[in-house]
Amino acid sequence: MLQPLMLLCDVELGNRLEQRAARDIEPAVHLQRGLLPRLFGQRPFDSVQVVPSPSGGGAGGGGGGGGGVRVPEFVVYRTDQAVVRYVLAVRKVHAHLSGGAELV
Repeated sequence: MLQPLMLLCDVELGNRLEQRAARDIEPAVHLQRGLLPRLFGQRPFDSVQVVPSPSGGGAGGGGGGGGGVRVPEFVVYRTDQAVVRYVLAVRKVHAHLSGGAELV
């Protein structure tokens, strides 16, 4: 069985495209600027940030859904934007909580 690993990285977000809900992003299309913004020196986007919705929505969040998130999420598309600092070996443990509940 393979040992599950988690990477902890320093990430350079650069110029962020802010989104309010989840959507499919095609980097070659959605991260580029139009002609007019480019003429005024605006750079293409380097990453995407999905900001939390005021209602705290999101999958299973009970806040109305709609693809919102509870905490900020960031996506970078180029590997040169991240530098691995730590590699952690992880394993699943079972913990029993008070009241007979089990945490996995």
